[in-house]
Amino acid sequence: MKPLLDFGEAKKLDDETNTLFSLGSGILVEKASIRLWDAMARWMTGAVEGMKGVVARPEFSRWPPRIVALCGKGANGSDALAMLRHAASAGFDDITALLSPDRLEADPDPQTRSLVAAGVKILRWADLKGSEIESILATCDIVLDGILGTGASGPPRKGAKLMIETLLSLRGKRPRPFIASVDIPSGLDDSYEGAWPCVQADLTLALEPGKLAHYGLAGRVACGSILPVADVFPARLVKKLASSWLLEQEDLPKLLPRFPSEAYKSTRGRLAIFAGSDASPGAARLCVKGAAASGAGYITLYTETRMGKAILPDVESAVLKPLDAFDPAHPGCDAVLAGPGWEVGQKNENLLRLLLDLSLPLALDAGALRILACTPELVISKSGPRLLTPHTGEFESLWEATQRSPSEKEERGIFRRLSRLSSALGSAILLKSHVSAIVDCSRRLWSPGSGEIRIWDGMTPELGTAGSGDVLAGLVAGILAGSFARSPDRAKIVDAASCAVIAHGLAGRRLGEERGWFEASDLPSACAKIMHDAASLSPSPDTET
Repeated sequence: MKPLLDFGEAKKLDDETNTLFSLGSGILVEKASIRLWDAMARWMTGAVEGMKGVVARPEFSRWPPRIVALCGKGANGSDALAMLRHAASAGFDDITALLSPDRLEADPDPQTRSLVAAGVKILRWADLKGSEIESILATCDIVLDGILGTGASGPPRKGAKLMIETLLSLRGKRPRPFIASVDIPSGLDDSYEGAWPCVQADLTLALEPGKLAHYGLAGRVACGSILPVADVFPARLVKKLASSWLLEQEDLPKLLPRFPSEAYKSTRGRLAIFAGSDASPGAARLCVKGAAASGAGYITLYTETRMGKAILPDVESAVLKPLDAFDPAHPGCDAVLAGPGWEVGQKNENLLRLLLDLSLPLALDAGALRILACTPELVISKSGPRLLTPHTGEFESLWEATQRSPSEKEERGIFRRLSRLSSALGSAILLKSHVSAIVDCSRRLWSPGSGEIRIWDGMTPELGTAGSGDVLAGLVAGILAGSFARSPDRAKIVDAASCAVIAHGLAGRRLGEERGWFEASDLPSACAKIMHDAASLSPSPDTET
């Protein structure tokens, strides 16, 4: 997992780095700008072309490309100015710095003075007409966005707002410059959810550690492709400060429970699934397939009799039982999944009440979440280990139902809201979207640095197909069953959710590359292969801590 910082943690990292090495801020700017420019130069020359998640360079109409840096009054503006100096040193001669109207007339920034000495063109936004600025931006190849950085918060103001809105006005025009943001797109912060102007970058040169704001639902779209820029900050400080993490493919074997060679169906995890309805039988089928792909050895599907008969040929790996056959006193399972394909009604509400009284780990999805949004007190009063797996619409319904005052409901920042909801409902949450987030603050209220957040950078449109979430629900519940079969540990809920989103995401990418668009029914076999291969690389059960 790679560390991620919120803006407060990023500020502490800057300060502690300068203190640790007894350096002035100018030295840190110099190191960061060298790394940023080197990454930019490699990208422009195609050295990172084909790198996963990074766009290929555009076809420039001239070489070297014409670069205009929009420089605010803060550290990101200084980074952008210093990058231009490195560009000039490398022989780029058609480069311009366009200074924010918020900068002082007699700018004391040493980066500005060095550019003047180097003969680089420096223009002030306040000295130009709107038509002149538009012409400058329309005729360049690359705009380097250094307007605002991690020191800013809330909606952009004054000159910064004007500069951002001017960049946004270029969208839809052809030709338009390629926009590369320094560290973050200007206007982005920890509370950004798309409500105010924010640069929509094509590429974000992200100083490592990355920022949690990069992976908010609206923030991820604003970043475009994310190109990590490493080796700026001391690793020991980063490790000390980070409370959020970016999941990677390499994490799957480390987090996945591995079964001993003598394992059989019961010791690989027993899962009870309550899913589907006469109107939605496919949800139950896909849940079973997803659970089987996880490695769960014994799967029981409790469902309505008519629906069970309809899907029986497709769920040969599960034992089918009627709903009234479930005995809560002797559940005969290690974990439970409930809700996919459910209709909202009194019958399923009563069933949910019964399941919530179990001490077993319980994963709730789809229809179960819609019932909770109507009666959140059902889950608030319970203490068993639970994982809620909402998509964004279900999350908003749960948020609206659990926040008691207007000020709470107006809270901004998707990760802050997720953490508060996790605490309010006493449950871990896996938010499913183009970026997936896993949060467990079920035993404490959220405050910066108090709870771990894990992120999977999905950005896989091929997964946006009906039933994909049912496969994921089965996958995560099956992993939970296998984990708790070996040792009951609440922390395993977060690990199980992490494994599921990694395997599900990798399967989606692989199928997209191989087949293009696909159906949800294609996912389980791809997930099964990924899970099995990862298990062969995971630590031996004998060495597991």
